[in-house]
Parts: sequence; C-alpha cells; structure tokens
Amino acid sequence: GAKYSDGKGGTYGGRGPHPKWLRNALAAGAKLEDFLAGAVKSPSAAAVPAKKAAAKKAGPRKGAGAKKASK
Repeated sequence: GAKYSDGKGGTYGGRGPHPKWLRNALAAGAKLEDFLAGAVKSPSAAAVPAKKAAAKKAGPRKGAGAKKASK
C-alpha cells in the first residue's frame, strides 16, 4: 500500500524517486510527514497497534508451518 498520500489520488510507497506531486509539495515548503497515509485517517491509527499485536501472534504460527513444509 501507499505510505504517503496527497488526499487527491496521488500516492507514494516510500521507495524510489518522489512523484511529481510530492516533489512540488516539498518544494513549496511541505514536509514529507504531512503526507503520511496513516496521519490522514485518525480512526485507523488507533487500530494500528492491534494489527501489530496480531502480526506478532501470527509470526510463530507461520514459522512452525514453514518448518513442517521444509521437512
């Protein structure tokens, strides 16, 4: 998914050269942090810690499944 968004359909994943909309905004004095996709949607920001916790729980399960597959 997109890590940065301008709210107008412009997105940037955080890797490679900045797209034109982002270069123009930065040249106009904006900060990269202003376009963080998570910062725009405050309700989803509260859900992020829950997703991280779920990912940690799923990690060992994936590891155990990979070990079984490799045998």
